Amino acid sequence: VMVALCLTALGISISSSEGSLKTPVSSTSQQSSAPSIPQIENVGSGSTEGEPSVSPTLSPTMIRKVKIRQELELISGFEVFEDPLSPHSMALEWIASGDSLQVQTSDTHFLQRYILAILYFSTNGESWTDDFNWLDGTHECEWYIENVLRRGVRECSTERFVTNIGLETNNLMGMLPSEIGLLEHLKIVTLSNNKIGGTISSEIGQLKRLAKLEVNKNSLTGEIPSTLGNLVMLEFLWLHDNFFTGEVPAAVCDLRKVELDRLWADCEVCDCCDACF
Repeated sequence: VMVALCLTALGISISSSEGSLKTPVSSTSQQSSAPSIPQIENVGSGSTEGEPSVSPTLSPTMIRKVKIRQELELISGFEVFEDPLSPHSMALEWIASGDSLQVQTSDTHFLQRYILAILYFSTNGESWTDDFNWLDGTHECEWYIENVLRRGVRECSTERFVTNIGLETNNLMGMLPSEIGLLEHLKIVTLSNNKIGGTISSEIGQLKRLAKLEVNKNSLTGEIPSTLGNLVMLEFLWLHDNFFTGEVPAAVCDLRKVELDRLWADCEVCDCCDACF
């Protein structure tokens, strides 16, 4: 007891639970500045259990890229971003850090900008005959050139949504991204006389406003999607000079009873066309 009283008088307390000595910090030492200590946490699969490692600090650009990727994975899935050289990864990289506009995901035109970037990278945009100022840091509605005819992004709505794309005879090669079906304001798509391969995805049937689709004189394969039959406003559909298999779906032929006035395809796949080749 006498020992305890002496220690107490010196400002030293004894912990009753552990029997350890605890010296209170003086008010002077509390006010003195101490060197900052970096935050550490146990992260990384390669660290030894219990061994702390310094938590990495992400740059603003990397934080933006991570957030944008999270949004885009809801649209395109996560697998397409696993390959850093995929059109989707290149579109992500451009829109996150290469695009001078730095459009936010909340912007009403963000999705449109992303899809047009995928279209560029999916069809080997660097080898296009004319680049139409694509991906140049201006609004998408400015991605065109005007000679005799305006080509590139030909028209936009008053709200600046793309309604008409004209990329015919421009050395496009590669495949059409399925995300093009999300450009819901499109009315005209002209991609004829290029080197586009692969299939036409079923998502094309989501373009409810589409009145004209020209994909003739390419290298498209597979079956013609029956979802084209959903496009009740379609007036012109040119599919000829490709390598489609099967026949033009009945749902597409039924459009001839509605608005479809020009249905052109290769003779071996179409018996309801007004012209075949």
